[in-house]
Amino acid sequence: MIYRRCDQRASGTSGVIVAFSCLYRFFGSVICHPRRTVYEYLGIRMNRRIGAVSLITGFFLGWFLLPRFIGGRGFESSFGPLGVTRTSKEDFVIKGDHVTILSGAIHYFRVVPGYWNDRLLKLKAMGLNTVETYIPWNMHEPIPGHYEFSGMLDVRHFIRLAQKLDLHVIIRPGPYICAEWDLGGLPGWLLHDPNMKLRTTHPPFLAAVERYFDRLFPILAPLQVSYGGPIIAFQVENEYTAYGNDSAYMQAVHDMMRQRGVVELLVTSDAGGLTDAASFLPPEVLLTVNFQSNPKKSLTSLQNVQPNKPLMVMEYWTGWFHHWNEPAPERSLNAAEAAEGLKTILSMKSSFNLYMFHGGTNFGFMNGANEDHQHSYLPTVTSYDYDAPLTEAGDVTDKYRMLREVIINNAPSSSVPNPLPDIPPDLPKAGYGESCSHLVDGAS
Repeated sequence: MIYRRCDQRASGTSGVIVAFSCLYRFFGSVICHPRRTVYEYLGIRMNRRIGAVSLITGFFLGWFLLPRFIGGRGFESSFGPLGVTRTSKEDFVIKGDHVTILSGAIHYFRVVPGYWNDRLLKLKAMGLNTVETYIPWNMHEPIPGHYEFSGMLDVRHFIRLAQKLDLHVIIRPGPYICAEWDLGGLPGWLLHDPNMKLRTTHPPFLAAVERYFDRLFPILAPLQVSYGGPIIAFQVENEYTAYGNDSAYMQAVHDMMRQRGVVELLVTSDAGGLTDAASFLPPEVLLTVNFQSNPKKSLTSLQNVQPNKPLMVMEYWTGWFHHWNEPAPERSLNAAEAAEGLKTILSMKSSFNLYMFHGGTNFGFMNGANEDHQHSYLPTVTSYDYDAPLTEAGDVTDKYRMLREVIINNAPSSSVPNPLPDIPPDLPKAGYGESCSHLVDGAS
């Protein structure tokens, strides 16, 4: 499917004019004067009754249908593009239904594909209606111009599996994703250019992003809910206010997505700096917030910056990641704390995404790293268990069960999967013999 950009208002208006003119001149004349030739029909005046029918039909065809075929993007107004995911004051409207987004994060690239269906089914059984995932550029384009979208990187297959379970999908394609992933998902080969400026309007950086998006979005765009797929929203960049305030860069990423056929809702996410984000983001982009504690404070701040739009927590941190040579993460939430926070989020009529629902594993030395205030290097461990509701091995936890009860008892019943699946059993485990760690120098 080929998508190309057009000006929505122009295409919508043109569509109305073309469709209405054709219907007014032609069909009305055919009905009123069936013996005339086609050429005569174009000049004949139609009666009022046929005119009313043609006006309504022409408006529908021109304003809603023709823009899709003319330009691929459709009409865009304060309500967003011609996608079927919209926002109301308190919730989201998906295909005409008012929905509270109850989402959980699963990164397909951190889970063996044979387990994808198991993890997605457990997500739905928890009461969630949406799965969210990042997309790591450095995995899909490991060397310039060489693209990988098969096996563990078959994002299309992952999305289709979610659709088979009647789950919505939120995609966060970056180009920067953070995610405690190596270089935040940016390919290391970008740094071969000594003058490279990441996450800016630096022309070589934007050119590389465009080439990557040229390969990525032909896979994603047809999977949008407007075209029969499950994708309801895309995120523009990731927590950018923690890095910079280049409005031109954010506008460029936004435009790249729209130019490549994205018609659904666009969002961003930030743990702070919401006022700054509101000042330099395109007005159609929905602001969302990330946090672990004090949900009322964060959601009130979001509401103050963005009134008359639904609240959305893009990352409710259910646990925390773990660095090498550190004790268990101090910032993790126990089951009761996580449940209480989620109850508050739902009481404020906010949608949410549990980050993480299931963490998985940092395969292939792709674990990221942080720097503390003393500029010490803090590499993340191979496990991305995250103390999430579902363990690294995919097992159900007490946190899972408590969050499930909160969702069942506090989320709008119309947004909870119905029927709600029973919790699937944990997958069987097998022993692989003694560890060989004693063969590694320095191992204890």
